[in-house]
Amino acid sequence: MWPASGFGLICTANSAGQGDATGLYLGARRMNAALMDRFWVMVVGYPTTAEEKALLAGQYPQLPATVTDWMLEVVREIRRLADDTLP
Repeated sequence: MWPASGFGLICTANSAGQGDATGLYLGARRMNAALMDRFWVMVVGYPTTAEEKALLAGQYPQLPATVTDWMLEVVREIRRLADDTLP
């Protein structure tokens, strides 16, 4: 039996299957090479503030702009604290 047309599967791994030497992802272990051969590894960055704002506006049009701006400010700060390479 084959998957239905248009079927897709997306998997995530914070360490891209390589384990975690930084201590940020406790319990992340190196994946078996046979399993890793079944996936394409893609590194995806964060969306821009404008893209995130558009996503929020599209999903929650009733959300006041001040709340949206505050939410995006909190997100930027969390990312900055978690990744010291961000501005």
